[in-house]
Amino acid sequence: MPMPRPHQWLLCLATLALLPPDPAGAQECTCADALDSLTLAVERAYAGYELKVTPWTAPHLDVRVAELRAAAPSTTPRDCPALLDRYVDWFDDGHLRVTQLEPDAPPWLPPARGERVEPESVRELIAAGTASGAAGGLEGFWRSPHGTVGVVPDGDGWRAVVLDGADTSAAGLVIARLGARDERGVHRATFAREGHLVEHRASPVGPSLLYFPEEVWSRPGAAVPDEPFAPRFVVLDERTALLRFPSMLPQHHPTLVELLHDDALRSRPDWIVDLRGNAGGSDGTYMPLLPLLYTDTIHTAPGAIRASPAARAHYARFIDPQRPEDAPPWVRELLDAMEAQPTGMIPGGAWNLGYDSVVTMPRRVAIVVDGSNGSSAETFLLKAIQSGKVRTFGRRTAGVVDYLNPTPTQLCRGSGLVLWSPTSIRQRFLPLDAIDPHGLQPDERIPEEAEDWIAWVHARMHYRP
Repeated sequence: MPMPRPHQWLLCLATLALLPPDPAGAQECTCADALDSLTLAVERAYAGYELKVTPWTAPHLDVRVAELRAAAPSTTPRDCPALLDRYVDWFDDGHLRVTQLEPDAPPWLPPARGERVEPESVRELIAAGTASGAAGGLEGFWRSPHGTVGVVPDGDGWRAVVLDGADTSAAGLVIARLGARDERGVHRATFAREGHLVEHRASPVGPSLLYFPEEVWSRPGAAVPDEPFAPRFVVLDERTALLRFPSMLPQHHPTLVELLHDDALRSRPDWIVDLRGNAGGSDGTYMPLLPLLYTDTIHTAPGAIRASPAARAHYARFIDPQRPEDAPPWVRELLDAMEAQPTGMIPGGAWNLGYDSVVTMPRRVAIVVDGSNGSSAETFLLKAIQSGKVRTFGRRTAGVVDYLNPTPTQLCRGSGLVLWSPTSIRQRFLPLDAIDPHGLQPDERIPEEAEDWIAWVHARMHYRP
């Protein structure tokens, strides 16, 4: 099987632990310093910078930067991440973001710094309500990694409050606000995380499960898989199997390979592949699925990688100093190209994928998508929709695929802040045929009145023999 484009195997989170720690006693970094460090890092390393900062758009960015520079000197360390987010948000790229260095920080502000309400008042609101657990509504109790969460109305959306859990000090903390379900079939969820207001897309999977990019909430009593992000399948009838594929993180690759060899799945002519909640991961994870979907050559446009010190340092980590001869050829070729051209875009060639034959099963594949699907989930879709077997159902995807492979750059020492900046572009002809931020449209839109998407698609497959 041909190898995918090498840069698409990379998973940005795997490099977080490789960042050098702040030196002991490092000079304190002010918010103004962090802003200077951020703007410089984006200018030097972001693959989309020159495409997005043009003679027509640069004045607008200059106004934003001037406003932030004026505010930065009086901005506290607690509020500085939100100020930096305003700069990053101008680029409208889900892969370009600022995070804290500590990867295990809880997804809420410490209790003293977050909004709090009385837990008993939340319980009373839920008890008095009539929509708790109703289809389409989020009101009621949910089990989450933070403990029991109560979700109650808040304006035109909801707020989620920790009611009890292992961390008793978190009781009463408002950990998130959730908006109404949008036209992409997802809820916008705003978490207070490490000083940032972090936006996620929450994907309802049936009436009892709510998938966020890093966690799953469930209704009390609902069955939840031991590994909710691992792929799994169930047989729906003698013709149809449902394959849940909620994450493309690399650790799920072996499970997918095992499932794809199961006769109970392989013998079914009709497959429903449910991607809801899949925000991406690594392109290598989904590669074993492509031969089963394949009907003709899979084409991709030529991409490019932006050369920068951060990118060189990142790709150099793929070479073992003790055994440099074992490094993949593409790594050496890329580093040689960056040595010859330290800045600017390094073009790549078009990449086409073919297999020796078209497998008999499955014959038809329905892929269910929504607004949570981005990054590697969208690169998978770009390949899958080239198959004559595949038809997509659902809502528009997230549109986070034109600028890929974020690498970390630590902002000014002592800040604990890290910029994740995409180093590659999906195709060299951007902004022509751009997908960000609009997403990919499904072949068939699942209507608003369809409460059970899988049942709707299943019935649709029987209606279309």
